Amino acid sequence: ERTGRSGGKGLFPALRDVFATSAARRLIFVNFIEAAGVGAVGTMAPFIAEYLLGQPEIVGLLPAAYVIAGVLAIPLWVRISKTFGKRETWMFSMLLAAAAFSGIWFVGKGDVALLMALLVVAGAAMGSGGVLGNALLADVIDLDERRTGERKEGVYSAAMTLALKVGTALAVGVSGPMMAI
Repeated sequence: ERTGRSGGKGLFPALRDVFATSAARRLIFVNFIEAAGVGAVGTMAPFIAEYLLGQPEIVGLLPAAYVIAGVLAIPLWVRISKTFGKRETWMFSMLLAAAAFSGIWFVGKGDVALLMALLVVAGAAMGSGGVLGNALLADVIDLDERRTGERKEGVYSAAMTLALKVGTALAVGVSGPMMAI
């Protein structure tokens, strides 16, 4: 049952409340980092296909493997989170994704199967962020309501979306020039 006043006292007081909540700051930061990783993967797919694998014709398969694995893994992450907790499950999945992405350093010409396997693992791992990050956001919004007596779903969602967009844009903006070096 909702007890708080919807919307808060205005934009700036609501933003102050968002960034005064340490759980919100951590969640927004993690969302930013995850978005930057996803943005880098998408941006570097053509580079990896052509220069790392030497097979530019498979460029479409790389993000497809990543995205499809991510979507298919969502029910698994939800089930795991019921046993181990949302935060702990998301943390584990991010470590798994980092390990898979690190494995790309060992990919060379023609190692399509290895790269696809790494992208499937990374994609499956990153699939947890969309669902568990939003579930944790709901928990943070409830925490803020208990603290302030106000519901601020809109400003919290906007902050998460901003982190997602800035993280992705930053990754795209940095990846291009880095690949040109």
